[in-house]
Amino acid sequence: MRGFDFAVDIPQNVRLTVDAPSIIQVFEAIIDNAIKYSDDDKRLLITARREGRHVVVRFADHGIGIPDLDTPHVFNRFYRAQNATVVGSGLGLTIVRSIVRRHGGSVTLQSKVDVGTDVEVKMKMA
Repeated sequence: MRGFDFAVDIPQNVRLTVDAPSIIQVFEAIIDNAIKYSDDDKRLLITARREGRHVVVRFADHGIGIPDLDTPHVFNRFYRAQNATVVGSGLGLTIVRSIVRRHGGSVTLQSKVDVGTDVEVKMKMA
């Protein structure tokens, strides 16, 4: 995307056996949120690392962030953070969590207002 700085650091030895279209949907939703809720600092770092028999894919943006009171609820259906500035349904992260869980994984989110959001998707290795 023009004006948006992406950096990707994924080791070649990281392999997953997944339903590719579903996981692409997960990654696209997370990246879309990073783009939609970016501020002047339009950067996204995507990294992956092995953790035992798991792979953790991390998406770290420098967007507007999510208020502490909203963070525990962002995976709930139709929930939108109080500082959401873009029209949406509040289903994106709910769908992300559902797909990742169906693959035996987990998804976590940490965020700070005016600093950015980190989303980690953890799944079993192939």
